[in-house]
Amino acid sequence: MKSCDKISIIILITNQINELDNCINSILKQDYKDKEIIVLDLLEYEEILNKYDNIKYFKIDKNDISYALNVGINNCNGNYLLFINGNDYLEDQMIDILYNQIINDKSDIVICDYHGRLEDNNYKNEYLDNEKYELLNDIKIINHLYSRLFKKSLFDNIYFPFGLNYEDKYIFHQILNNVHKITYIDKKLYYYTNHNKKEELLKNDYHLCLALLKRLEFFNKNNLNEYQNITYNLLKDKCYESINNHKNYIDYDKYVNEIKYIDNMKDYIINKDYKSIDEIKDIKVSIIVPVYNVEEYIRKTIESIINQSLKEIELILIDDGSIDNSKEIIKEYAYIDKRIKAYFISENKLITLMMKMDADNVVMTMPDLENMQIKKSYVRKDVNYIYVPHGMTSLNMVMRKGSMDNYNSIFVASTYQKEEIKKTEEVYNLPKKELVEAGYPLLDDMIRDYDSYLENNNEKNKIPEIIIAPSWQKDNIVDICVEEIVDNLLVGNYKIIVRPHPQHVKHMPQKMQQLKERYENNKNVIIQTDFTSSSVFESDLMISDWSGIAYEYAFATKKPVLFINTPMKVMNPEYEKIEIVPINITLRETIGAALELDELSKIKEKTDYLLKNAKKYKKTISDFVDNNIYNVGTSSDICGRYIVGQVFKQIEKRRNQN
Repeated sequence: MKSCDKISIIILITNQINELDNCINSILKQDYKDKEIIVLDLLEYEEILNKYDNIKYFKIDKNDISYALNVGINNCNGNYLLFINGNDYLEDQMIDILYNQIINDKSDIVICDYHGRLEDNNYKNEYLDNEKYELLNDIKIINHLYSRLFKKSLFDNIYFPFGLNYEDKYIFHQILNNVHKITYIDKKLYYYTNHNKKEELLKNDYHLCLALLKRLEFFNKNNLNEYQNITYNLLKDKCYESINNHKNYIDYDKYVNEIKYIDNMKDYIINKDYKSIDEIKDIKVSIIVPVYNVEEYIRKTIESIINQSLKEIELILIDDGSIDNSKEIIKEYAYIDKRIKAYFISENKLITLMMKMDADNVVMTMPDLENMQIKKSYVRKDVNYIYVPHGMTSLNMVMRKGSMDNYNSIFVASTYQKEEIKKTEEVYNLPKKELVEAGYPLLDDMIRDYDSYLENNNEKNKIPEIIIAPSWQKDNIVDICVEEIVDNLLVGNYKIIVRPHPQHVKHMPQKMQQLKERYENNKNVIIQTDFTSSSVFESDLMISDWSGIAYEYAFATKKPVLFINTPMKVMNPEYEKIEIVPINITLRETIGAALELDELSKIKEKTDYLLKNAKKYKKTISDFVDNNIYNVGTSSDICGRYIVGQVFKQIEKRRNQN
């Protein structure tokens, strides 16, 4: 048969590749002419690939298969898609055989058998529209993208989920929803190598359970009871198996809780009163994220939003002049996910954007709504404004008076934030806002990252490591005393890392260079202006002034902090009026110690004391976090559920009005 459709062949390089040349050559020698080859390289194989002509090469800097696949699909021009792993290769004529079959049968997908398959072959020759979901009845079937040819249109408006393994299982039920016919060819045309790493088994099990949960939700929504019941039992068995197979896992308790949450959710989903959030068609949540020099965090922020179950959202990323890689990162995400809108704008344009906001819910991390330049929407008077604080400490002292007065809801991270807001409403006779005991998602991420760091780094530091992390406020450590601190510490045997605030790097490059030159001959002093390293987790002690990072560090690592009492940052001159002493003041001697500026000669003595009593501080900090920070480990889920709940309330309101 004459080829008349372009076929895009997407090669995914994820593991160490031994057969890459074999893989590419097996494609090049196919008789089918109208094809393009797209290489998604998550490692470093550009040099090998340079010898081949007419290959679209994409270096994927992020170790995320889903992200890579989304890039590949968005950059292909074919009518059909064939996926291949860089360690696999094709039989001669495979593409011709699959293409002829898909055209002759007028199918949407054609599947062939493959060399290296261990499980039994349960395929039928043909699956029609009313049979297609049978392919999901067995976990082993359609477990990967390989050895099959897809119509590209099946992937329209479907995205692989960022940061999750079993990425194909998350989307196959969505793909099959658009399928009318699938054909199976009982010929081994593909050579397959097992791509899973043993060390990823735990994460794979958890992600597989998540994928099955999404599939269960899909079948429930579409009243496909037979497949719902099959998926329910598959998920039930997998949850049980996952819990019982990993009892020696270092973080077993946390892992069990995650699996048990999924296990409970499966019962919730099949309850007859359950309403799938995918039912939402006429409403969406706008999430606005200001971006400035946050390349270390912005990927996690974006992915935590776009992987929410609620899909009817728009994510507005507003960059006002980042000098790191933040702009490029948000451009990447905006390119592959149409829900993401990236703006590189001045403050004046942001004002206009907010005033024209047409959304039911607006989630903001920006305070002072209505009080300064940023105003509420003038096209909608019923917008629900939700404020998400930047930190876990006092909101009353470090934010302007009235900075949260014009929000409908506030996500509070801690007991003392809630107390401050309630007392402020009482003292100033303000309308009561809805205070959501949310917790602090960034802390959850830091705890997970620190746990992961500990799993891979069991050795203690040979000499104590101290990190100096200042705030960006007037008269901070860098401005007035960083050299004195470092010089006094040098009489001890420490590794010292000065990690300035990103704003220091941006606005004070000469100062940063002077510091580097001052200590360039001392191997135990590092002036760190690269914020992608794990030095925060590696450190045994932090020295800070009034920076919020001090509390994030202490709460995540349970290690002490030595505070330098530089002039206190006070944004609200009336902060004492509510008669609650800010936690920023009272907590300093609880999670560590504090020194006045005229006591810096004692810094070695105080440092040694804190290091010697690290175990005591670990317990003190742990107790404080347990008793005062809401929903540690599940805060993102709490926040997401609240927002979804607000959406449902507005849907009900509209239904009642109609």
